[in-house]
Amino acid sequence: MDRVLLTVALTLANIAATSDVGLGSDSRSGITVRDAAGACVGSVLAASGDVAVVARTIDSRATTFLVTSSGFVETSLVYEDRRCGSQPLIEQSGDLVPKDAVVGGQVSYPVGSASIHLVRARAAAVRESACRGTRLGSAASGIVICCVKEHPHRTTAASAVPVNDTTPGSTSGLAPPFHLDAP
Repeated sequence: MDRVLLTVALTLANIAATSDVGLGSDSRSGITVRDAAGACVGSVLAASGDVAVVARTIDSRATTFLVTSSGFVETSLVYEDRRCGSQPLIEQSGDLVPKDAVVGGQVSYPVGSASIHLVRARAAAVRESACRGTRLGSAASGIVICCVKEHPHRTTAASAVPVNDTTPGSTSGLAPPFHLDAP
């Protein structure tokens, strides 16, 4: 089953990457995820249960992220220093299309080539009472961005750049609930 999903995802990614329309465009040629106002969130590459892997072009780069009907799925950023003060990184697993990260509602996309990094900390959005590390900021009522030290380990990652309102293909303004749209 996993091979079938991977084959479908790679085929869809190849079609989207070679199409004039591009990933996450307003095309009705494939299955897309749309927001409450009908704006295109991205092209569906794979889905399992209520989670979909969605591809979108952000700043001329094809990237993927996870969504549910409630919005973007929170992930994490990793850091080479223990205080989350170095360049934020997004872990990559060698997928055809790189992964985005969503931390505290802020979408970041990978830039440059992924390479091996020695990671010593991770930042993620958690309930304030659950933060067992350094609070880096607030994300929403009762939610903080928490930096937690990790046992040093090597991982493949790329530098992370936050998406803002002026980034081409920006995700800002996309409002849940998200829903599937098929031709």
